[in-house]
Order: sequence, then structure tokens, then C-alpha cells
Amino acid sequence: MRNPFIVRDSKIDERIIHDTINSRWVEDVVPARSNEIEYLKPSLQRKRFWYFAGGFIFILLFFLGRSAQLQIINGSEFQAAAEANRLRILRLRAPRGAIVDRNGIDLTKNIPHFQVLLTPSDLPTDAALKMSEVEKIAAILSLSLDELTLLLDSKEPDSAPRLIKDGLTPEEAFPVILASQDLPGLAIETIATRFYPFGASFAHLLGYLGKIDEQEKKYYLENGYSLNDIVGKSGLEKTFENILHGKDGKQYTEVDASGRRRSTKFSEEASQGSTLTLSIDAPLQIKTTESLQQTLNNFKKTRGAAIVLNPQSGEILALVSLPSFDNNIFTLGKDIGPVLNELNTNPNQPLFPRATAGTYPSGSIIKPAIAAAALQEGIITPLTTILSVGGIRIGEWFFPDWKSGGHGPVSVTRAIAESVNTFFYAIGGGWATQKGLGINRLAEYLRKFGFGKSVGIELAGEADGFVPNTEWKERIKNEPWYIGDTYHLSIGQGDFLVTPLQIARMTAYFASNGKWTKPHLSLSLCHPSQREGSRDSLACGLRMTETGPGISPQHIQTVRRGMREAVLYGSARSLLALPIDSAGKTGTAQWSNSKSPHARS
Repeated sequence: MRNPFIVRDSKIDERIIHDTINSRWVEDVVPARSNEIEYLKPSLQRKRFWYFAGGFIFILLFFLGRSAQLQIINGSEFQAAAEANRLRILRLRAPRGAIVDRNGIDLTKNIPHFQVLLTPSDLPTDAALKMSEVEKIAAILSLSLDELTLLLDSKEPDSAPRLIKDGLTPEEAFPVILASQDLPGLAIETIATRFYPFGASFAHLLGYLGKIDEQEKKYYLENGYSLNDIVGKSGLEKTFENILHGKDGKQYTEVDASGRRRSTKFSEEASQGSTLTLSIDAPLQIKTTESLQQTLNNFKKTRGAAIVLNPQSGEILALVSLPSFDNNIFTLGKDIGPVLNELNTNPNQPLFPRATAGTYPSGSIIKPAIAAAALQEGIITPLTTILSVGGIRIGEWFFPDWKSGGHGPVSVTRAIAESVNTFFYAIGGGWATQKGLGINRLAEYLRKFGFGKSVGIELAGEADGFVPNTEWKERIKNEPWYIGDTYHLSIGQGDFLVTPLQIARMTAYFASNGKWTKPHLSLSLCHPSQREGSRDSLACGLRMTETGPGISPQHIQTVRRGMREAVLYGSARSLLALPIDSAGKTGTAQWSNSKSPHARS
């Protein structure tokens, strides 16, 4: 019997075995037709396969794309961030430029002291550990926890160091230096404190330094400053801040994961600020201060100003306002609240720079300018005489002379020497047969002499003064201009206001035989407002400004004779005690029935 499990190859090749319903099952036979192959395929369907393959490819492409973004597109950004975690950029503060007098005497000194900085981003991220570190730092610096928390609370990025204590002495700084080795983010820096060796004598002139306040923040940040910087707040320190400040350097220091400094990689050195040389003569400034204080004491007064000006060049040799203050209190890094409150509430206003910002009725010291204007306009000549009988009566109003009974017939030089009011009433507003300048020409000449606008000295806050006129009185006071207003203006009374500096320039004009210069303090640097090509610049040389009052030389000589006679026999006879020939003019302005008048010479 034939074995039924044996398949003969020849039969298969000859297609004897058929795939029909009636065909019998044959083991180990591979069907040749397509519908037979379907039964032998894997159970995983083709559609499912492509879903799986597509998902795999998408995930692969996503990770490849993300990797490309991190390494190629944003690679430099993340590299910088990583570098920032490794490197700290420490600012090397530029030494502030010195201020010296005309002979090189130091008016400022830079004394090193310490300040403590804390970088919040270097503190532990764990809340408990962070609080523990903050408590340790507060204890070391003798600060309350609330004080330190307030100092750390800022809108600035956490990577920006916070100034948490300033003005430390070496003894106070030593334990902080030791502690900073183990406390991440804590650093101590050496900076220079401004010291003013002559104190109050130069306080209004030099000014002082202070922290950047909210109003200044935007300006200083845009100009490369740090919020921890100390900047000029008044005086020349403020005017020349951008020149004195210098350029800070940088030190790149490697830190570990805890923010502790490990090594210095490289540094960019700081550049010291420029030296500012002043026209001021330091010994003369000190002597002027002492003399003015002694004079005030003699007359039981507390407030005054004095200016010593070179009439040939406009250089200011001394500029004093009293009472003054010690500007060192603003830069010692201590609590100045009580002292500052005392200065602000003092009725004598020691912080106020009277020499440049104070405005006062000029009184009779303006009379040389009025006389020069009348001579220039041909209202009078050197030979003109006017009878002084004790004053002028206009209707019910009486305008007195200071001397009862008057001075008799007076010329212009005698009128200046003895300060005869009647003469100036007449040439200013007219009287009897004497023609006057009138308010319009009076105001015009006063403006030519520099009144009514600031001189332009290198100090902030200089006042303009004020020259009244008819339009102003009608608009502000709702009153017409009277002849009495002109009389008052002719002797420096009424609404006319001047600064001591403006009076000094007017006096210098006559002292220099008509040279009109711009009073200034700096010998080495231009005032920031003096831009190249402007009328005020002239390469910071003699600093001539406008053409000046334009008084003819012969009329200037007439006024000069009157000022010399004031010393020889007139109101300024006290100057005869000087060892040199001198000329001058005194003035007293009554401004209150119950208060002392303003007096000048």
C-alpha cells in the first residue's frame, strides 16, 4: 500500500494537486495561488504597520528638530546663560576725578571704604535654606530681618547685586569678608568716599554726592551707571558729573555652583575721571568766608554772600554763601536723617546758595548802571547838576532822599559817591525840567547789563532775577504803571530783583573799563552747556558772551570817577583803610517794615 504521507514532487510540478473544494488535504504542501498566500501572512495588518512607522518617524524628527533648535538656533543664547552661571562680571569702580583750585590745591579727596552687596540669585533655592542664609547675613551686618528683606525686594533681576550696607570701616568689613567665603551671593567691595577737606567754606561751590533717586534712575541707567553708584547731587559735583565720574572697568570671576568665587579670569581696568581745575583761590576762599562771617557777627546778622571776581577774565576767585553746611555729612555712609532734617528746618536755610540763587532788591548799588544809561542816551552830561532838597513830591506821594534836607546841587559823580536818590529819580523818571529815561529804556539797559536772566555760571539752580515793566504789572497786578514805579526802579527798589553774581558782573564791567566777560569757575573744562560752535563756547577761553551794555568809554570813565569818589568822601569811605586804591558803591534796599534791609557794597 502506498504511503499516504509521501508527496511526490513530480505531482506538484505537474499541477496534479488542485486547489479545489473537492481536493483532499495534503500535508507540507505550499499553495501556489494568491488566495492561498493570505492564510500564511503575519497577523499584523499592513495599515497598522504604517501607523506605527509614521509615529516613530514623527517622534524621531521632533527630537532631532528640538536638538537642532537648542544647539544651533538658540545655541549661543544658552551658551551665554551657561557661561553666566559660571562667570560673574564684577564692576571695577573708576576713581572719581579730583577737583583742585587754580594753584593745584586738592579740594576733594577719595577715601576708600567698604560696601556689602548681595546677589539674590546665588541664594539657595530651597526656602528653608534661603531663610537660614538670610538670617545669618542679617546677623553679621547687624540688620533686622525685615530691613534685609526690604533691601532684597526689588524690581531688578535677581542676578543684579543689591547694596545692603554702605560706609563700612575696615574693622566692620573684616568679619563680613570672612563670612562671604561661606555665604553664597555675599560680596564686599572697596569703593571711594568723597571727602571735602575744607568743609563748609566750599560746600555750596563743590556740592556733594548721593545715591541715584527714582527721578534720575532712567537717565543714569541709559548712560551706563549702576543703581548702586554715587553721583553728584549739587554744585560742581553735579554739573561735571559725566566728566568726573570716569569709566568703570570689569573683572570676570569664575564661580562654583553655590556662587562662591574661585578665580579671576581677566579684567578690564577702570579709567579715572578727569581732574577739574577751578579758578577759585582756596586760601582766598577761606579768608573771604572768615571775613564775611566776622562782618555778619559784628552786625548780629546770619545771612550773606560774597564774590571775588577777576574783572579782566571773568574768573571767580571766591564764591561764598553763609550760613553754610558741612558737605561731608552726605558722603560718610551714615544715617544723615536727623542732620538733614535740622538743615532743612533751619530758618536761615544753610543749604541755599545765596550768591547765585538768591534774588533781592538791589538798592542803590544799581545806580552806576542807571547813570551810565542816562549818559549814553544823552539825558545828562558829566556837567549836569540836579538840586537835591530832600526828595521829590508828586501829588500826595513823596519820594525821599536818605539825607534830610537833601544834598544841594549834585553832579552825576557826586550822585554816585553819595548815593543821592533825587538825582536818580530825575534821570530815571524825569522831574521838573529834567528829562528821564522812562520805564522802557530803563528796562532795556538793565537787561543789557545782564539783569533778568542768569549769568550761566557752572552751578545748577542759578536764578534769573527780574526786571519789571508796564506789561508785566498790568497782567500780573492788574494795575497801570505809575511814575512812582519808575522812581523806585531808578534806585533799585520795588519789584526789581537781582542776584549777587549779577551785581558782581555789573561792577566788573566798570572795573575793567568796559570788558564784558562771563563769570566762570572752571579753568580746565567747558561747562556742559557750552557746545562747539555756540556763541558761549569760544573754545572755553575768555568766554565772552553778548556785546554787553555798549556804554561809550568816556561815560564809563565818568562812572568810575563817581565810584572812586564814593571811597574818598562818599558812602564807601570804609574802603580807605585798604592798602591799595579802590572804588565801589554801597546799597541798602528796604523790603519790610519789620525786617532788616538788604545791604551791599
